[in-house]
Amino acid sequence: MVKVREAAPVGDDGEVDVAQWLSQLCDQRPHLNPAVLQQTCQWLISTNPHFLNKSLELAETVAGLNMDQASVQAALIYRLVRTNQFGEREFSDVAGAEASDIAHAVASMAGTSLLELSNSALLEKERRDQVENIRGMLAALIDDVRVAVVKLAERVVALRHAKNYEA
Repeated sequence: MVKVREAAPVGDDGEVDVAQWLSQLCDQRPHLNPAVLQQTCQWLISTNPHFLNKSLELAETVAGLNMDQASVQAALIYRLVRTNQFGEREFSDVAGAEASDIAHAVASMAGTSLLELSNSALLEKERRDQVENIRGMLAALIDDVRVAVVKLAERVVALRHAKNYEA
């Protein structure tokens, strides 16, 4: 089996060592500001520590694509945005308006599906909804390509976890 990602560093207490993770991430990518990412990670830990591992994995995937600071921060806060735990202003205060906008745009794409998985014909309303979803996705792509990159990275992380899930 091919290993596509190293496990996040773990401290003596068994928890993810965020400082070491940030050090490894930012050593390879000098354009990232470790102090700002540390602040975002600490807020994430204090807000909802259950999202930490997946948030770090998504941020690492986005950073691995040499994306900018705002994209990496958007990846860190995405899970909280997706679950509507806070308002846009709170995310802007923590991660900045640019990262908050990216994360919200990625979340708005969550309902977008280009594939119909069933063989039955779509009802007219469902067909209109599908067209609106595609329009929304294309509008997000036109506004900021970083939204598409973060969304694709999020799907990669989800597929990695689905691969390891056993029912």
